[in-house]
Amino acid sequence: VWDWAGRHRAAFHCGSDKTVVLVSGLSPNAVAMEAGSVLDVPVPGSLPRSLSVVHRHKWLGLLWAADLDFGAALDVRLHQAAAAFAPLAGLVAAKALPLGLAMQLFESKVDAILGQGRWLFITVLDAQPVLDNQYARWARAMLGADAWRNGFVAASEVGWGLCGFARAVRSAAL
Repeated sequence: VWDWAGRHRAAFHCGSDKTVVLVSGLSPNAVAMEAGSVLDVPVPGSLPRSLSVVHRHKWLGLLWAADLDFGAALDVRLHQAAAAFAPLAGLVAAKALPLGLAMQLFESKVDAILGQGRWLFITVLDAQPVLDNQYARWARAMLGADAWRNGFVAASEVGWGLCGFARAVRSAAL
């Protein structure tokens, strides 16, 4: 690793807030590594650093749990996206914003919230109905359609080729 870092001008920024051990697949009570383990990478001019053993760690903008269940992260993102969607839907309902412009704003504001880490959401057990139902609700709201209308038809009418879970699958594939 040190040779590679030298060739590519990479630097190690070690510290208890940046360098952690996330033990996956184990319960918090069955940690296989002791707290205070030493990072065994030769960093010139510095002493070996202690590693923090954690059961949750924020990385790439998402909270990673030791059991690698991203259900909580999905819930947080859906709530954030719904909060961003509400004023947009209100402007469309009030006819203060044309639907075409609203859909562009949806992609850049609402869908972008779900975009970061979306590829991990396919691992959540019930992600498909949760994501598909949310996108169906959003499509119906944009059109002012009744709740009993087919959400996939509404999604097609607003111009979405892919809905919730299909977007997550595409993200994973990419």
